[in-house]
Amino acid sequence: MSTIEYVKVVTRVTFHPKFQIAGAQASWLWVLGIIYCRNMESDGFIPSASLKALGYQHDNADDAARLLVEAGLWVVEDHGWRVHDYLDYNDSAEQIAEMREQKRSNGAKGGRARAAALRSRVPQRREADVKQGATTSAKQNVAIPDPYPYPDPNKQQASTNARGTSLVQRRRLNAAFEGARVDVPTSLHLEFIRLLNRPTAEQELLKWYGDINLDWSEGEHKGVSTGGDVFAFWRARFSERWPSPPTPSTRKRPQWAIEADEP
Repeated sequence: MSTIEYVKVVTRVTFHPKFQIAGAQASWLWVLGIIYCRNMESDGFIPSASLKALGYQHDNADDAARLLVEAGLWVVEDHGWRVHDYLDYNDSAEQIAEMREQKRSNGAKGGRARAAALRSRVPQRREADVKQGATTSAKQNVAIPDPYPYPDPNKQQASTNARGTSLVQRRRLNAAFEGARVDVPTSLHLEFIRLLNRPTAEQELLKWYGDINLDWSEGEHKGVSTGGDVFAFWRARFSERWPSPPTPSTRKRPQWAIEADEP
């Protein structure tokens, strides 16, 4: 996106004797000349070949230029004119280049500062996420997945959890729920959420995972084998808890419809 440039015109210009002598149309040509000088960074010089390209909509551009010279607003030079006292009120080409470089330098410094600030927030966010997860887990008495599932080289030798599984191994399991008896893989957890298809699905599932693990570790099914396929185990429990309605392809047709099809 290009930077918007500005020119400086004092508010009392309309009352200045020089502009009153030049007249309204010539004064407008003077304004267009100021704009040209700023855009071209010409230090107030206007080539005669550019007079028709200033945006002056009248046919008397040459006459207007002559009036500006007679009023002392433009000064005749070789191959054009120079705006009188232009550099007294406007920046030179050298000053514009310096300001542009300063803005570029400040922008680069600001970008680096913002990037450094964002990087510094990552450890804080990591710590906050872990604390929030621990609080939620304590309230619900339900384990939650690690928000950062990738191994941290500095923590690969961390102590094992209550089940004797190392931190790295737990992350590799990528479990959405860690139970006392059976974990729930994240992919299976997402599958169940889609099947339930309601806003409270995840909350219901997390509570249900805990109930199932309690039943299979201390309750009626204590000691019963869960089998070697964790996906099959949980899908069977899910079907018991939320039996799916018959699909249109398997729903039995009513007797009246069958009789209607008979010749």
